[in-house]
Amino acid sequence: MTEAHTISWLVERLGGLLLPAGIITAFIRFYGELSITVLSMVFAFLLFLSFLALLMWLGYKREANGPHSSLDNLPSRITPIPGEIEARTKRRYLTATDAIRCIADGSGWGARLRAAPLNQAGMRQNPRFAAADELVRGARDGELDIFGRLNRTGEHLLISQQYWLYATIELGSVIGATQPAVTIPISSHLGQRKLFTPYDGLCVERSDLIRVWPERHS
Repeated sequence: MTEAHTISWLVERLGGLLLPAGIITAFIRFYGELSITVLSMVFAFLLFLSFLALLMWLGYKREANGPHSSLDNLPSRITPIPGEIEARTKRRYLTATDAIRCIADGSGWGARLRAAPLNQAGMRQNPRFAAADELVRGARDGELDIFGRLNRTGEHLLISQQYWLYATIELGSVIGATQPAVTIPISSHLGQRKLFTPYDGLCVERSDLIRVWPERHS
């Protein structure tokens, strides 16, 4: 390869990386063959850095999407709580719908409710409706935590115990529904309802649920 060809080759590849093409050409012609060697080494080094940066980026993407990228091992207070659909795939959490079903159908509390005598009207309270009220009572009394998305957006947050003094779970969103469970205000006052801040995607920790409402024994 002649010097002219070498100059042209370097200018094409290094012009956009280091300096304008005119400066590189002048540098080569002034310093001669030594400058060609130096610039060739610089170009090879830049290629190596680009390749290394690509490998690091690919490694980061694989780590971010890998099985160990989950934060499930962090303490529950700082762990992002899964949404309504995601909670169904994580054994650590239960959606509000599944939690109410467990309380009504699988706990000792539900068994006692079903065994209770009929009321004066000859009827018995619906176990699922009663379980929804019982779940809210447990959160209001501080027996377990319920998590939800504030204003139905963003990440899940711990809902304060005091919140349940003014809110409950909308039954239509947890009884035979496929949409995320949502909170509604207890008060029927229109002004208070307008100021109410809803949560949706409600879920609880499975261990808390079993601790408060142990499974029934056969």
